[in-house]
Amino acid sequence: MKLSDTLRKTCKELHVSMSELARNSGQTPQNLSMKLKRDTLSYREFCDFMSMMGVQIHLDIVYPDGKKPEVPVQDPHAADLIDLLQSELTLERRKAEYQKKLNTDMRTALYNIQGYMNLAGEYASNAGLVNPYFEKLKTSYTRLNALLGNTITYADVSGEDEEREENKAVIGRRVLLAEDEPMNAEITATILREKGMLVEVAGDGAAAVNMVANAEPGYYDCVLMDIIMPEMDGYKATKQIRDLPNRVRAGIPVIAMTANSEEADKKAAKKAGMDDYIVKPVDSNYLVSVIAKYL
Repeated sequence: MKLSDTLRKTCKELHVSMSELARNSGQTPQNLSMKLKRDTLSYREFCDFMSMMGVQIHLDIVYPDGKKPEVPVQDPHAADLIDLLQSELTLERRKAEYQKKLNTDMRTALYNIQGYMNLAGEYASNAGLVNPYFEKLKTSYTRLNALLGNTITYADVSGEDEEREENKAVIGRRVLLAEDEPMNAEITATILREKGMLVEVAGDGAAAVNMVANAEPGYYDCVLMDIIMPEMDGYKATKQIRDLPNRVRAGIPVIAMTANSEEADKKAAKKAGMDDYIVKPVDSNYLVSVIAKYL
């Protein structure tokens, strides 16, 4: 069982809330929740939380060859060694999960291709800058070709080759992009700027709320909000924007932009106060058309 799962189970059995545990450890409930969600809780933190609840931990370590270590578990370096092992195992597991996704999910390859094509076009006049993007394009196309032989389900998006009337409506409009992944932020911002929009980026939900709250009412024309972000997710950020005292700030159009396409995710976005929901990867013309609806 994972450390995060063990901590949840222990809290439930002892009737201790996660919020109370986080406050007692000097963390915010949001930070602890994110660590448990992403399974990044260290062994030392796990031991500290257990100690707060009066739970003692006893380990019986046995090596693969059947031998037991001579150093007792109570050794001060034991927690560091276990944390190091946990980090290595977590890294290997995430690498395996990411590789599995690349091997079965067409959206990642398509989104990368679209982004690298836009970036290559932007730096076409500079061979030193454009050549690395061509190499990344080649890698993405190779991965896509491997996927085409499989039965793949991916988000269906609409788009047209010709310029749409909506393009005129978005020129000069200012968009706040809330995205914690630098590559995704760079790709999306490039697409929007090529369509004539002004783009500012917030690295997480909390930053997006602050930027809207501190800007002049009407300064941003809409917000493109990722869902899963550190510090504060897109749902909570949207709710806080809707609760702002100024009606113009609170009424800004918020469009979810995420790889999750389940119906439950769409309902959650609507419940949080989001105006629309776009599934990645998205055609640039389709993205413009959705933004134009709310301008």
